[in-house]
Amino acid sequence: EDKRLTIHQFCEAIRCWIEENLKFTVSFGIGSAVNSILEASLSYQTALEALQYKTTFGMNKTIGHWEVDMLPQGQIYRHLPDIRLMAQYYRLGEEEWKEYLNQLFLKLRTVISPRDEIISLMNYVIFTIHKEMAALPAELNTLWEQHALEPLNQLLNRFDVLEHMEIRFIEILDEAASNIRVSREKRDNHQLIRGVRQYIGEHYANQELSLSHLSDAFQMNIKSLS
Repeated sequence: EDKRLTIHQFCEAIRCWIEENLKFTVSFGIGSAVNSILEASLSYQTALEALQYKTTFGMNKTIGHWEVDMLPQGQIYRHLPDIRLMAQYYRLGEEEWKEYLNQLFLKLRTVISPRDEIISLMNYVIFTIHKEMAALPAELNTLWEQHALEPLNQLLNRFDVLEHMEIRFIEILDEAASNIRVSREKRDNHQLIRGVRQYIGEHYANQELSLSHLSDAFQMNIKSLS
C-alpha cells in the first residue's frame, strides 16, 4: 500500500510539472507489483490496461490499476435493445432518439469501461442506425452517409475523453437529422404539388373545381394551396 502511494505521488509530481512547464499534458498508468524483473512485462501490461480507462477518468491523470479494479465495471452490452429503439426513432425523424442516446451516455458515465469497449459499443450504435437508414429513399440515405456516417467514424478514431466524444456524437447526429428532415419536407411538398397538378388535369372539366374544392380533397389550408 505504501509503495503504491509513493509511486502514485511520484507520477503525480511529474505530471503536474509537465502541465505547468510544457505545452502538453501526459497521463500515467501504474501497473501491478511483481516479484522479479522477468515479470516486468506483466506490470507493463496492467499499466497499459489502466490507461485504457482514461476515456472515462479523463486526460492528464495518473491511473493505478488498483483504482480500476475497485470501480464498477461496464456490462455495457445490456443496452443493445435500447440502441435498436433509438435507431428506429432516428430513422422516423422522431425526437425520442435523443432521449435514448442521452440515457446511453449517462449509463456509460456511471460505470468504468475501457476505451476499446466504448468504441465497440458506439460502432454498434452507428451500425444499427445505418441499417435502419438503408430503408429510406436513396437521396436521404446519401445525406445520412455524408453528414453522419463518415464524421461519426472519424470521431471514434480520434477521441480520447468520453465527455468530449458524447457532445460531438450528438451534434453530428442532430445536424444530419436536420438535413434529412429538410430534404423530406421538400420531397413531400414536391410529391404533393405533382398530385395536385394531376388532380386538376383529371378534373379540369368539373365546374366545382376551386381552391376550396382542392383544399377539401387534399386536406390542406387554402393559403398553402394558393
